[in-house]
Amino acid sequence: MRVVAADTCFLFHLHQVGRLSVLGQLDGFCFVIPGEVHEEFVRPKSKALVAEALKEGWITLNSIEGVDELLLRKELIALKIGKGEAACLTLAVSRGWSVVSDDEERRFIREAESRIGPERIISSPDVVLMAVRRGLIPVEEADRFPAVWEANNYAVDFASFSEMLG
Repeated sequence: MRVVAADTCFLFHLHQVGRLSVLGQLDGFCFVIPGEVHEEFVRPKSKALVAEALKEGWITLNSIEGVDELLLRKELIALKIGKGEAACLTLAVSRGWSVVSDDEERRFIREAESRIGPERIISSPDVVLMAVRRGLIPVEEADRFPAVWEANNYAVDFASFSEMLG
């Protein structure tokens, strides 16, 4: 089972395309949000989104524990990494998990690559591509996602998932 700490942007991106439920369908994966990510959902609609995902078991909630994890989170926040992302990376570093993030500024990604390696970092497009390959999302539907994301200020560097299936 690959445990993946998920940040706020990732959850929003899947929600924007109406596919948050795919997290509960990807065999071999367990998506976890730390309390810090849970706290970032402050608007009633976004709180409801997370509550549904937790209730349905698509994601689980976990907490940073112990002095080592607390110190690492503090160190990451001092590096100007957001609280939610810092908590995700803390869990990945200390527990051997992966992270899923759509950090466009690349600060978080650079830090994650140096601490856990690029093979343990995934993105919304990676998750969607896995779902397409497993037959959970039709490629024609997935091909509409980049335009939705771009309209919501998340730019991807490809035009369609079809071109990535090769």
